[in-house]
Amino acid sequence: MYFSYSIIGKLQLLKAQQYLNEGQEPCDVADQLGIKRDTFSKAIRTGRLHNIKKRILSTKSERSGQDNAAPMGMGTRNVDARLAASIGQLEEPVVPDFQARQDVPKGGVLFALPALLVTGLLKYSENFFKLSKGYYGLDSLLIILAFIALVRVKSIESLRCLDRIPEVRTLRSKIKQLTQDEGPQQWSEALCKEWMQSAPEQASILYIDGHVRVYNGQQTKLPRHHVARQKLCLRATTDYWVNAMDGQPFMVINKAVDPGMIKVIENDILPQLEKSKRRFFPPRQATPLTLKA
Repeated sequence: MYFSYSIIGKLQLLKAQQYLNEGQEPCDVADQLGIKRDTFSKAIRTGRLHNIKKRILSTKSERSGQDNAAPMGMGTRNVDARLAASIGQLEEPVVPDFQARQDVPKGGVLFALPALLVTGLLKYSENFFKLSKGYYGLDSLLIILAFIALVRVKSIESLRCLDRIPEVRTLRSKIKQLTQDEGPQQWSEALCKEWMQSAPEQASILYIDGHVRVYNGQQTKLPRHHVARQKLCLRATTDYWVNAMDGQPFMVINKAVDPGMIKVIENDILPQLEKSKRRFFPPRQATPLTLKA
């Protein structure tokens, strides 16, 4: 059953406009609502309906051409903000801006961003970290470091010649500012406290997992560890992750010289749990230490 132009009701017009706003083609909307296509076209021509044109997203090759033509170097199209930052006149760092684009290499990592934000990637960070004035702010830096870890970039040197990311020297300088005191440890404790207090029943049992992290730099000669996935002995450190039942991280202990999991539990993990149990758990609540006893 098809409706003529004269009897297209208000309800159908509203539905049709909603579908057009979503980017559907007019002919598809007409068929879906049982309206003749020429009648539907006439409704658009006379202004009763408005066809929303689909937004054309840029491709990688188009963006590369625009980035190469940037006046201050590869991808530096925000000239005003960069000039202000270079002379110390940029009051606030540039806010991360995510836009719809086509043909984004390794773009799937962006799906992890909501999960990172929910778990607290940017929460409380301003309370424990301070950066000097510059183009890139704390939010940008933490998001960049999270994406670097997710795409398994082995070293910061591998980021050379990438646009829309700090230069390697700048990135190293900002990381040094973040790690020069106990800010990272205090930030981790604040997040852990929130995670554990939000689900105390899952904090009654903790899982400990050891991971060998291969060192790819040349700055020092670390002891060699057996890397099971490569079946080789390589220079590496060992990370011991302490997690709640749902996978929320409680703490991490890094060991360049690995004495073994039992020794790490006795000499590092249990003392730190004992030290922080009063801050993390209310009185009379079961803790990992009481359950162990």
